[in-house]
Formats: sequence, structure tokens, C-alpha cells
Amino acid sequence: QLGFDLFTIPKGAKHIDLAEKFLDFICDPEVMAMNLEEFPYSCPNDAAVEAASDKYKNDPARDFDYKENVFFQEDVGEALTIYNDYYQKLKIGE
Repeated sequence: QLGFDLFTIPKGAKHIDLAEKFLDFICDPEVMAMNLEEFPYSCPNDAAVEAASDKYKNDPARDFDYKENVFFQEDVGEALTIYNDYYQKLKIGE
């Protein structure tokens, strides 16, 4: 996987305090470094990469500059309905 994790707290979440504690935990560099051993993705947390094993750091599959090559989709406005319709069709195999 050449991606990265994305965690969010949904609007209206009932246990925001626990969600924030989870985010603090998972973003800790040492914890994230352990996660990278099992799920070696391109990690934006430089401290976690530094704490990761040499095996992870030297893996040629992750040798790209994600900061230069990754983009985030901006708000598509009203087209979101179209995106959602096609995603649902994709999920059910239409």
C-alpha cells in the first residue's frame, strides 16, 4: 500500500474524548513506527519514520516523496451526489 491512514471524528460523535485519546495514541511516533512494521505505508510523521526499523526505511516500495506527489481532493460541491451514486454502484458490482 502506498497510501496513508486517515482518521476522523464524525460530527455528532458521542465519545469525542475517547476518539481524541485514540488519535493521540496512534499518532505517537513509537506506536506509529510499530504500525509501519505491519502496514508499511508512506508515513507523513517524520518522527515515526525515524523510529521505524531499517527494513521499513530501506523499502524501495515507499521510496517516493509523498509530499510532492500526493494531492487531496478538494470539495466537489454538488457533484458529490454523482460520486456517491457511482461509488455505490461500484460497491454492488453494477
